[in-house]
Amino acid sequence: GFRIQGSAHVIRQNVVERSLVDGIHVQLVTAGEPPHLVADNLVVKCGGEGIEVNADGTTVRDNVCQKNRIDLAADAAGVTFVGNQFQTGGPGTAPEIE
Repeated sequence: GFRIQGSAHVIRQNVVERSLVDGIHVQLVTAGEPPHLVADNLVVKCGGEGIEVNADGTTVRDNVCQKNRIDLAADAAGVTFVGNQFQTGGPGTAPEIE
């Protein structure tokens, strides 16, 4: 899948299918830098999280995650989730947000 670090990345209109690990994994944003945007992606049947957010201030919008081990995991502050669709087919039954 995708592993994104740094700041101000736009991850839009991608298809990630059957990644052995996370489909889309966004990591650290440097303090004072613009956040990431993850929008309009399709993430299907990944061995890890469909979308994993570890970057404060990230916006996750209008993505579809289906049949991943866990569709969404978020361990960051100020993350915005809007219009996403999740259909977990693995052992987790709901997104994990800390």
